[in-house]
Amino acid sequence: MNRKEFFSKYEPLRSAKKGYWGMQVVNVLDGTFEFAFGTIFTIFLTVNLGLTDEQVGYAIAIIGVISMITFLLIGPAIDKLGMKKTLLFGLGGMLVFRTLLAILAFTPVFPFRVLILLTVYFLSGVPISMINICYRIGNQRFVRGDEKSQKASFSGWYVIMNFGAVFGSLLVDFVHKGLHLPEHWILVFGVATTLLSLAAALLMIIPCGFYDEENSIAAIKTHSESISTAPRENAKSKWNMARLSEIVLNVCSSLKHYYDEVICAPAFKRMLAALTLLLGVRMIFIYTAYLTPKYIYRVIGQDAWLGTINSINPFLIIVGVLLLIPITENWDTFKTLGWGSLFGGCSLIPLVIPWYYYSSDIVTAYYIMNGTFMLFLALGEMFWSPRLEQYITSVAPRGQLAIYSGFASLPMFLAKTATGFYSGIMLAKWCPEFIAQNVPIQKVLITQSLPYWQTPEAMWLILAIPAIVGPIIMLFLKDWFTVGMKQKV
Repeated sequence: MNRKEFFSKYEPLRSAKKGYWGMQVVNVLDGTFEFAFGTIFTIFLTVNLGLTDEQVGYAIAIIGVISMITFLLIGPAIDKLGMKKTLLFGLGGMLVFRTLLAILAFTPVFPFRVLILLTVYFLSGVPISMINICYRIGNQRFVRGDEKSQKASFSGWYVIMNFGAVFGSLLVDFVHKGLHLPEHWILVFGVATTLLSLAAALLMIIPCGFYDEENSIAAIKTHSESISTAPRENAKSKWNMARLSEIVLNVCSSLKHYYDEVICAPAFKRMLAALTLLLGVRMIFIYTAYLTPKYIYRVIGQDAWLGTINSINPFLIIVGVLLLIPITENWDTFKTLGWGSLFGGCSLIPLVIPWYYYSSDIVTAYYIMNGTFMLFLALGEMFWSPRLEQYITSVAPRGQLAIYSGFASLPMFLAKTATGFYSGIMLAKWCPEFIAQNVPIQKVLITQSLPYWQTPEAMWLILAIPAIVGPIIMLFLKDWFTVGMKQKV
């Protein structure tokens, strides 16, 4: 492939509307904070709020439940409000919640501080869910509808998201090791990025039109009903309990039909089945937020370069995706998703092998283990993650993208809730801060006196099994999973 052909693969993004680039500004700004705060979240809850590993896990589980409920209910709301209004509501809500979090983090004497702070964080999952669905819709509708444009759109969004991940990861080390400030100072940065995101939305996204017509079941139904039904009476109807009850029943009936129509569709069932099999590998990214930070601090030390380690994955993805987009553009969408996810699942294998096989120095060994893990995770992710978004878009019937996107997150949020619940338990069992008479686990690991099934490596072995088995099953059932896809498989 010559230079001209290489860059021609990015040509579709030149026709993207200003709204698409506005979405990417929000993407990188919000991503920077989300990745930074996600990296130190479990540490923040323990150091700043005094929660144990188990209590942190329970808190994360509650967040997962709230986010799951939000995603289930948000699809019809977005169809009714439209993507742009939903985006503004989401960003406005995030600004309020992040400001409250920052205030509470800096006021340790605030009455009922722990309870209020956790409640605020739980509720912040609602606007975050709204923004995540807006990304999918905006990425599809601010570019042309042909296959090349759609692939370039999602790949561009994915690369820019990883720029945010790199910036966020490095921000952790900059605050902790560079400025020597407590981790909760990252919340101040979160307020600033949300303000900038709101400005980008108002200037670049809201005024911009879409390429296609409104992608909304509600809009299509309303339009068809306005043609087929007789004109309504002009006289004002008297509002009474009977009429109100009739309206409530009609709304409930419409919602039931709306969800039944989607849930019973074969395409919807295939999408949920594929997403369920991919849970093991997708949850690796949850582990990097819920398990890895405390794990690294405990096996390497409090002065570990946590953010730098986490930045390896997104940095390699940026380089890899930019180089691979032209090469993989015509690759089989589903096979790329399947084989890439399998490779990503195998990334946990370096963490399974005992540290002393890597080096005689425990710190060096764990840096090698985690660096290798991030390297292989990135190599797999750069193939499968962009294709997952394309798969969801390609199986969603016209007019149902918002609700498919909402339900597409259901398996992940169920797993996130379960992972949050057992992450604290797993840390307490296989990687506690202290072992017997307040001896740090690192000192015990140096003696090599623990049986394998009591070491952190055993924890990663347990998590590696579903991450590897799921993609294998999906590849064997390729013919069933790709029935009716709108893009090449």
